Parts: sequence; structure tokens; C-alpha cells
Amino acid sequence: MKRRKTKRKAVTVPISSMGDIAFLLIIFFVLCGSFKKNTVQLEPPKARDIAEIPETQVVVAISDEGEIFVNAQQVSTAMEVEMIVSALLKDKITKKGRTVMFKCDTNIRLKEFEPIIEAIAKGGGQIAAVGKLQEGE
Repeated sequence: MKRRKTKRKAVTVPISSMGDIAFLLIIFFVLCGSFKKNTVQLEPPKARDIAEIPETQVVVAISDEGEIFVNAQQVSTAMEVEMIVSALLKDKITKKGRTVMFKCDTNIRLKEFEPIIEAIAKGGGQIAAVGKLQEGE
């Protein structure tokens, strides 16, 4: 049996439009993507001493109207806060990795933010409260 020798033709890939396609994809993802923004506006309480807080992945905030936010997403109850914090921290082992930044407006009363602090603790978070340095002292 004799095999026939066939000449293979070189296949060329047109690359002239690759740049256009790349820029179109970048524009598409920029326009369709949503950027995470901290939309909660609040006035933190003032304190004499404030320590640096390590970067955290979980932020719980209570606005001046009493609205509760976890990572800029509004929730309605302390139980939801506990479930979300627990889910977000389930893979974290170290105390530093379990830090939850707690922000609260200065006008919020104890009876409003205490259940949220308890929910963060039940969810396994180490609470780091956010305040503003008191001036003039």
C-alpha cells in the first residue's frame, strides 16, 4: 500500500480584528458590571482613642434612620445579619479573619444596635466598632 503524499496548507488566523474584539469586550464588562459602593451615610460616634482596624470583608452598618446594611446590602432583621455574617465567615479560622466592622450613626440608641451586635457575635464575628476621633482632647 502506498500512501499518497498530500501537501498541507498553512492555516492563517486573521488577527486584525482581535484588538477591536478585546476593546468591545472591555467596554461591555465595564457597562454591564456593577461596582460595589458604600451607600450608607452615617455620622459615627466620637471617641478619645481610636485604633486602626484591620481590613475586613464584612461591614455591618446602621444608618441614622435605623436601616441595617451588611456589605452595603439592606437587611431587615438581626437574624438576617446573623445568617449572613455566619455564611461569610464560615471559612475564616483566625480571629483577625473573623473581624466584622460595625458602623453605627451617632443618633442610634442602644436598644436599636444591641441586637445587631449580638447577631454579629452569634454569627462568629469579632466586632470592631468604628468611631470618629474626638477633636480638642
